[in-house]
Amino acid sequence: MNINFEKIQELFLLKKPMVWYRHPQHSQVHGMVQRDRELFSTYQLDGKEGFVFAPYNSDEPIVLLPKSQSDEFVVDDIVFTDASKKGRYMGVSKSFSQNQTAQDYQNRIAKTIDFLEQANVDKIVMSRVLPIDYKYAQHDALYLFSKMLKRYKDAYVYIWSHPKVGIWLGATPELLLSLDHRDLFTMSLAGTQQFDSNYKSSSTVPSINWGDKEKQEQALVTKFITDNLSTVSQQVTVTKPYTHYVGAKSLAHLRTDITAVLDSDITLSHLVSILHPTPAVCGVPIEQAKKYISLHEDYKRYFYTGFLGMLTQKKAYLRVNLRCMQLSVNDRIFAYVGGGITKDSCPEKEWQETVAKTHTMCSILDK
Repeated sequence: MNINFEKIQELFLLKKPMVWYRHPQHSQVHGMVQRDRELFSTYQLDGKEGFVFAPYNSDEPIVLLPKSQSDEFVVDDIVFTDASKKGRYMGVSKSFSQNQTAQDYQNRIAKTIDFLEQANVDKIVMSRVLPIDYKYAQHDALYLFSKMLKRYKDAYVYIWSHPKVGIWLGATPELLLSLDHRDLFTMSLAGTQQFDSNYKSSSTVPSINWGDKEKQEQALVTKFITDNLSTVSQQVTVTKPYTHYVGAKSLAHLRTDITAVLDSDITLSHLVSILHPTPAVCGVPIEQAKKYISLHEDYKRYFYTGFLGMLTQKKAYLRVNLRCMQLSVNDRIFAYVGGGITKDSCPEKEWQETVAKTHTMCSILDK
């Protein structure tokens, strides 16, 4: 179905439940717009068709834009990026306010390291939220999405809106799973380094030296995924770790690709239950990490570190909701960032990692 930016903006202002997303290294944006404003939710993914938006907490319901109740679109991303040149950014009162000072966050990380050593826990992912004053944030939502499309070609870029839930947008590098019948592809993505992105003017990709802390952190994620997949598959294949560049080529992660052929009786709901949340967003062991996070993070994650994506009868494509923002009705944006903490973590470096991730995301807020 043909559609232009003005029509998309009209549907957005009418507060239609919708999602627009683009896969990494693609030039087309896919859209799904629900015909009414009803809130559909589910706890089970089996047999569902549509776009799902799931919270971090698996005890809470997953929001569904049902395929049967929605219209679908495919447009070139130029529809959005061209419109951004004509649009006027309204965020004239933009300002940042840390919900935690650097010292507060570093103290929290130091306490987490002490806990890891005493409780014999391998890893815990701690996060924080950055409130940003931004006048008319929701009015600017599609223009901010267009800037993400232009800047983050190597990420899964999306904007998701529901009048009964809110507006989220993000550019996530991490795949939870891609499933085609019984063929599964996923990844282990962990460890972060920031680097000078000036190399983009050169044909030489910078070499990243990974330390023991990052290697250990990423290996824990790989082991968790492969161990769990071995309970549902007799054929699991793992690549060697390699450097994955994301965030407009200013952040790098360690990545391992993992494939499997699932046993014939495995359901999608069961598969998601053994993969979400991964140690990349929670920790190891999972239950101990979950409990620690619930007690020591000073906010609720909501959909941050949850997952999102399309489901059909035979296929599923789900992304982990990282590098994301929530656009509030009260002229505020909430940006979410975090990092994996191990016994070898340095509190100051962990703070700087969250700052780097924040800058990567919030660069779209600049005029």
